[in-house]
Amino acid sequence: MLARQSSDRDNRPFATFLIFTLGVHHIYMINALTFSSHVFAFPLALLLSVAGFKCFERGILQGFGARVIWLLIGAQCIALCAGPAA
Repeated sequence: MLARQSSDRDNRPFATFLIFTLGVHHIYMINALTFSSHVFAFPLALLLSVAGFKCFERGILQGFGARVIWLLIGAQCIALCAGPAA
């Protein structure tokens, strides 16, 4: 999803590789991978964050009733993404 949003169609494979490489070698991910109890927390937080912002994007493009629902779902995803990190 990140590669689709951040690059054009021809550069998506390289963008996917780059995002994966940077994500795995990020200092917090390296730290998380050393503790078996927290391995799932950081990818879950990243997934919830991306899903929340996609909901925000979809909510902006909708009418008022659907906009409120999508923005509330996005806000809940962003709130939940802070939970695993705490």
